[in-house]
Amino acid sequence: MPGGYIEQVEINWLPAWHGTDIPEHSFLMEWAQKYLQGMDGFHRSARVDTSNVKAMMEAAGYVNFEERLIRCYVNPWSRNAEERRVAQWFNLCLIDGVQAMSLAPMIENLGMTIEQINELQDAVKSECCKLRYHAFCTM
Repeated sequence: MPGGYIEQVEINWLPAWHGTDIPEHSFLMEWAQKYLQGMDGFHRSARVDTSNVKAMMEAAGYVNFEERLIRCYVNPWSRNAEERRVAQWFNLCLIDGVQAMSLAPMIENLGMTIEQINELQDAVKSECCKLRYHAFCTM
């Protein structure tokens, strides 16, 4: 009997920026590109491809799709209280999760060392805590 719904959430790790103040060299972008490349090496893409996901869901019998995009800012720069709240949580999860997400893909598939990953993590954390940069990932 048809009915109900399914909710799928994916994060596009490639950051974008609100406004024009963008770091000349973004460590967040560097991390995202390396993370995605490392995951590709496992044949487990972490790249968001909504048209492919929709096609797979349709092939499984799902219909009536609604796509909502939410900007997850990496720091709480916004004047909007809800955006600030989401940004605080996203910042915490991102900063605390970068190393865990990076270890296997970057060591096994990119040949990086733990020290290199930790340096990149520190640079990402520093960049993400600068309120002048309005970077976000899309969920």
